[in-house]
Amino acid sequence: MADYLTDEKQIKIGSKPIIIVNLTPNLSDNEKRERKSDIEQKLYGVFRKYYEKSIEHRD
Repeated sequence: MADYLTDEKQIKIGSKPIIIVNLTPNLSDNEKRERKSDIEQKLYGVFRKYYEKSIEHRD
């Protein structure tokens, strides 16, 4: 199981206090680069797929 950094904030909605917890994985610099690269490659694939479909429908 990964180690996470925790950031907590308390806000009020009406008269009720609500605690918001943000969990961020604690990754090494190399792991961060690998994840970022993986996400970029997947996004590129998605955008390319839809771009190619939009080109096909123009004709």
